[in-house]
Amino acid sequence: MFSLDNVKLEITKEAIERVADMALELKTGARGLRTILEDALLDVMYATPADKTIDKIIIDADVISKVAKPKILHAKPTATTTVPEKDKPAKKESDAKTKTKPLATSA
Repeated sequence: MFSLDNVKLEITKEAIERVADMALELKTGARGLRTILEDALLDVMYATPADKTIDKIIIDADVISKVAKPKILHAKPTATTTVPEKDKPAKKESDAKTKTKPLATSA
């Protein structure tokens, strides 16, 4: 799913071990593994498509244990990186290139 948005997902060895430990504790088997991982990834799964600057997401044991949030690494802007219109700062009235001139009146 993350690869569709060109986002790398890294799950540390400690996180994998924690997922396995939790599944054993809960006696849930393979389905438990999936549920535990999905629970840890839920928020970033929905945030990733909307944020084109995300380059990599790192899941560690603390994320699985729910004591930390996933680490999100953003790509450095390049000349080819575009910022979505909704994320660009609004232009100020003083930034306008053309200003209106008062109409000249004849006496």
